[in-house]
Amino acid sequence: MLLRIDQLASHVAAHAGVSTPLADYALRAVLSGIGAYLSAPFRQLISEELPPPLAYSLESAVNDRRPIEDRVRLTGMSKSQTRELLASVCRVLAEELSDEALRALCVSLPAATAVLFVPSSPPVEPPSVPFHRQANSVAEPNPHGDIKLSSGRRRVIDEPN
Repeated sequence: MLLRIDQLASHVAAHAGVSTPLADYALRAVLSGIGAYLSAPFRQLISEELPPPLAYSLESAVNDRRPIEDRVRLTGMSKSQTRELLASVCRVLAEELSDEALRALCVSLPAATAVLFVPSSPPVEPPSVPFHRQANSVAEPNPHGDIKLSSGRRRVIDEPN
């Protein structure tokens, strides 16, 4: 299923903490930069998974191998802001593109850019069982009070060392 460009831009905006129009611009800039590194079959493979405006961006600058960061950077943006925006675009593309398309990107792009194409990790579920028993009040005795803390093994307090 093809995603709409506004969905992708919103996803990038949420990752990078920028406006949707800036995320849309960054998507197009990154894809035009990526297109210069891909072979024709790889460009075709990836463009089939993108909305038509983004597929056009991928095909638009085939012979222009300027660094992708230079395409994304706008006046007033620091290098770190540019890098964060680039990483957010790459992360969203990694989440949305097929495994085959991701492999094509990773073998074609410079190593410094290819490493950015990693999907977000899945959310971690909190444990359903508490780690230790907790007393209901401070008036209750400590359930571990009979264990000597200075020893490597468990001993009752009255046991000799």
